[in-house]
Amino acid sequence: MSLKEDPGAGLLLCLGLGPPEAAACLHAACFPDEPWPAADLTVFTRTPGALAWHLTARPVAGKQALYALLLARAAGDEAEVLTLAVERASRRKGLATLLMNTLIQTLWRRKGRVLFLELARNNGSAETLYKRLGFRQVGTRQGYYRNGEDALLMSRSVAGNELFDSFYPNLTT
Repeated sequence: MSLKEDPGAGLLLCLGLGPPEAAACLHAACFPDEPWPAADLTVFTRTPGALAWHLTARPVAGKQALYALLLARAAGDEAEVLTLAVERASRRKGLATLLMNTLIQTLWRRKGRVLFLELARNNGSAETLYKRLGFRQVGTRQGYYRNGEDALLMSRSVAGNELFDSFYPNLTT
């Protein structure tokens, strides 16, 4: 079930990976050339600095849908987005923006300074999203993906999150 099929679905932003098998299925659907198995996702969430959120809805007829997930890793005052996956039929509804802003707000509260990520050179939709969120390209990783495709390395400062600032205008880092 997608948000398109159920636009009234009450989304729940949840801390953690969610059901590992569902997370692995979502990741494989979004990244068929680079799927991460459930066991690897589970191990990752237990490593120091791991950050994870997922978007789901209240179960309907005993079924729980996983619409999106974000995994990141923080070390010191830096962090890296490891993966951001949104179910194909639920894209362009603000889910990726919600997850990214949740991560940025969390890093801001933890006194994070900079956030990095890589994306496939041919992923124009993701590049547009990240630029809208304040990321800039800072490098290229030649042949980064298994299929030989290059990755764009992007980063942004954690300070200056406009969404967070609009909710908490009197806070400073």
